[in-house]
Amino acid sequence: MARLCSTPAEEAVRRVLNAERRTFGVKPALVMTRPLLRSARDWLRVCQEHGDSAHSFPGEVPWPDRLPGFGWRPEGMRWYAQTIWWYSGNVKPEDAVRWWVYVSTAGHREVVLDKRFREVGVAVGMNGTRLQVIANFASERSHRVPKCP
Repeated sequence: MARLCSTPAEEAVRRVLNAERRTFGVKPALVMTRPLLRSARDWLRVCQEHGDSAHSFPGEVPWPDRLPGFGWRPEGMRWYAQTIWWYSGNVKPEDAVRWWVYVSTAGHREVVLDKRFREVGVAVGMNGTRLQVIANFASERSHRVPKCP
């Protein structure tokens, strides 16, 4: 099996997530984990196939129900959440975090700043002409992801 690594763009989003958490006194820092990274990338693929950005699609298994297929132990997950952002124009993946924390009124800020979350999986990619960022959060640590060289 090929080594699973986070990309520079995915790591940049994780770093900004942790910077914003520190700004508001939230600990611990989020750790990128294999199951959540794989699930975020899978959900990005689903969104790309639908040409849309959503937490669910008719006929698709919801993302939390897919987690065991990515090596997640269901008994280890007490809290989980997903944030999605997509935008056209001159933007960077890190802009998603700033939007979640400072602009959105749909609960994204609460997810990013929730101290129960200890791990994250981030996927970054294009969906048509829009940059899309997906972050899946969970409360338990497992399976750290190495950075790619």
